Amino acid sequence: MSVSWKPYLKAVDHLLSEDPALVPVFPNLAVCGPERLVCEIKAALRRGEKERQRAEDCARREFSIHLKNSLTAMLLNCDLAQQIPGLPDEASKKLLLLHHLATKMRDQLELQVGQAASA
Repeated sequence: MSVSWKPYLKAVDHLLSEDPALVPVFPNLAVCGPERLVCEIKAALRRGEKERQRAEDCARREFSIHLKNSLTAMLLNCDLAQQIPGLPDEASKKLLLLHHLATKMRDQLELQVGQAASA
């Protein structure tokens, strides 16, 4: 009696496509004992964790870049708006406050990114 592996392979493909956190392990049980199987699984888990960490670091860097670009645009526009002739004092004060807050956010962001990179 022959066994068709197609339904099982489709199920594995479906599981792997549904949950990217899953780490596939395909040991050859004919030549692999229990100790080797445990080592294979541990190695696969380590690879999965490293891959997750790399993806997280990449996402953090991308977010940081986009946020820094927005903050730079805010700071530039605050500086340009401050140069408008006849700008009311109240508006000037609000622009200075906005500039201060954006600078503070940028500094905090750089600090957090630096700490994450050194971790």
